[in-house]
Amino acid sequence: MKIKLTAIILIISQFIYGNNNLSNISGAFTDIGYSAKSISMGLTQANLNEGALGTILNPASLIKNENKHSVFLNSFKLRNLDNYLILSYSTRIIKNIPLGVAFISNGDKLWKESQMGLSTAYKLMDGFGIGLTAKILSISAGNNDDGQIQINDSGELQVNGSGFGFGIDGGLQYKLSDNQQIALVFKNLLSSIAYSSSGGGGDAEGDYSESLPSKYIIGYSVQNKSITMLCDIMNGFGNDSPSEIRIGTDWNLYRNIIYLRSGIRSELMTGQNKMYGFGFGLNYNPRDIGFKINLGYFIRPEFFKMNEMRIELGFNMK
Repeated sequence: MKIKLTAIILIISQFIYGNNNLSNISGAFTDIGYSAKSISMGLTQANLNEGALGTILNPASLIKNENKHSVFLNSFKLRNLDNYLILSYSTRIIKNIPLGVAFISNGDKLWKESQMGLSTAYKLMDGFGIGLTAKILSISAGNNDDGQIQINDSGELQVNGSGFGFGIDGGLQYKLSDNQQIALVFKNLLSSIAYSSSGGGGDAEGDYSESLPSKYIIGYSVQNKSITMLCDIMNGFGNDSPSEIRIGTDWNLYRNIIYLRSGIRSELMTGQNKMYGFGFGLNYNPRDIGFKINLGYFIRPEFFKMNEMRIELGFNMK
């Protein structure tokens, strides 16, 4: 046990002190809310135990998934510009060691991002589990034909390039009592992306690498038979990203079949950049196969035409 705790402390130390030279703006692979259930509950995720989605939200939550197989699918168009596809799968074929995989793709020939995450979780003791997600990241840009331009002998002015790298996410969940739980999530605990570009009349040619901004989320949840309430605090290490508070509720309206959800997210210190979420969930579990529909709708009143609706489908096999 001491060895395991020492390893956790070393990883967290690297996370805290290893991001001093990063920008506070995530230019690529920004988490825009990959789960319809999460956005309907104010983007809470640290204690959101939802099967295969744990690979994306908090890998430690895979411990709570008792289904032999779990699949979630979500596809949407962000602000009517970028097409997103999110697919996640988890399994408990190996006893006591759940495994998960997630694929996220967005963009087009102008700018396209893809990431694949492989997750596992482990129960350290009763009520305490840890999880880890290793991500493979790839980017391509400037491959659209309508962007090509050449003036005299200046060469191709359109900039194109690609990037390839990795990222590590981590998570912990600890059960305080029968109805209370705390959690900790690390986003981009370690990361590095190597870029290569060309074009721009020769001015854009070159290679470089950078890391993604690291963030952490502290979460708390409390529940009874009728309602689950969640609260997350999100912040970044080594940058000036504003802290966020996220609050969500999940009402069990009818026999674990129909759920009504709501939530709010805003900057912690100023109350600005508010986002209100609403949604519902339907669960149908005949015998050994379960089917889920999560619908989420969010409103951002401080921005123009930023409201969106998302739907995700889930399948479970016991």
